[in-house]
Amino acid sequence: MEALGYVILSLGIIGVLCIFIWSLVWVYRDAKKRGQRASLVVLLVALMNWPVSILLWLVIRPENGLISRET
Repeated sequence: MEALGYVILSLGIIGVLCIFIWSLVWVYRDAKKRGQRASLVVLLVALMNWPVSILLWLVIRPENGLISRET
């Protein structure tokens, strides 16, 4: 029964890690699309309080910096 707890805990940690990595990839792509320094934004999001920093990026990201992909 104790082993089941370790398996569930491991799956939870892996799940949170996957969400963390996915969110950093999303922030990188979003910052790059908006003409920002994507690597700097990702670094700040990763090193700050992660869930709060994602919400902060959603609030302060520039709307007018979108690069059009229409050619």
